Amino acid sequence: MTPIPAVYLEGVELFFAKDFTLTYKNNVQRGVAEIGITGKGNCAGRKTVTFHIA
Repeated sequence: MTPIPAVYLEGVELFFAKDFTLTYKNNVQRGVAEIGITGKGNCAGRKTVTFHIA
């Protein structure tokens, strides 16, 4: 699974590939998976979020 989350910075929605990139971990089988969100340019920074695969 490779969902693309909605990402906001100070209330403004960012655009995948233009403003940020994604990496995935443990996203093949059931359980908890991770998405690494890395900002580009003025949106620099990194955040990791989780999602569940049923």
